[in-house]
Amino acid sequence: MHMEEHTLASGTRLEGWWLGEGDSRAFISGFGGQLLSLRLRGKEVLWCTPEPKALPAALRGGVPICWPWFGPAQEKGQPQHGLVRTQIWRAVDGHSEPSPRMSLTIEPSAPVDGWAMNLTMSLDASQATCTMVMQTRRLQPATVESPSSDGRALLSQAFHTYFAISPDQSAQLQGLQGPCQDNLLPGRPRGVGPGSLSLVGPQGHATEQMFDGFEQAPCLQLHAGSHRVVIESPDARSVMIWNPGPQAGMADVPGEQWREFVCVEIGHLGQDARALAPGQSLTLTQRIHLPQ
Repeated sequence: MHMEEHTLASGTRLEGWWLGEGDSRAFISGFGGQLLSLRLRGKEVLWCTPEPKALPAALRGGVPICWPWFGPAQEKGQPQHGLVRTQIWRAVDGHSEPSPRMSLTIEPSAPVDGWAMNLTMSLDASQATCTMVMQTRRLQPATVESPSSDGRALLSQAFHTYFAISPDQSAQLQGLQGPCQDNLLPGRPRGVGPGSLSLVGPQGHATEQMFDGFEQAPCLQLHAGSHRVVIESPDARSVMIWNPGPQAGMADVPGEQWREFVCVEIGHLGQDARALAPGQSLTLTQRIHLPQ
């Protein structure tokens, strides 16, 4: 599958791959392996910064891939959210001709010691559904910390999705489960049950909340103002909700842009991180659907 150039609203030019046709299309950047545009039934469901930092800084928006760790690195000098957000990715397999149902498999071009990973993205235009599947396999690392080490390592990963919402209306996320840890107010867990969460509204506030006690696979509904998005993951049990709020001071979230998105980060996070021994594999899936 050949690469094409795509120009973001900011004017940044990136090479990547297009999936779909008509009013349902997706663009995946070769930089970061990042889904940057997802248009379903003619509606753009993702937000992307209008003022990105100069490459090779990570791009804010779309669906960044957090792997093989989520959040701050444990080793000093390592980047936030893992090693692949600023890598060049290459296509492994995919359809070459536009069609209503298309898929693409990509992988980071630079190996990560002890790990193998690929990402398959599929778009079914007729169903207005995009499916992302991250496959990870633990390898025997080239270097081991001690002779007794069995190569086992902890994997935390996520699809860090920036969903577009209407800035003049309150957004609601339904389907949350389990205890919630409010990371902006440490030590204040609270149970929500299968309930809803009010997100960014006209008044505005920062949000960072972890739900890592899902007893069933997440099936969330985001009421984003002008549309509704269904977000599913059959193999995750944890979700983080994030928005920086008006006082974040982020150069790539200028002005009132914080009102126009909310991050729904589905993955193996917090207590749901997994320890993998060499030869073991782990799958993470996210399905995004725009109902009629």
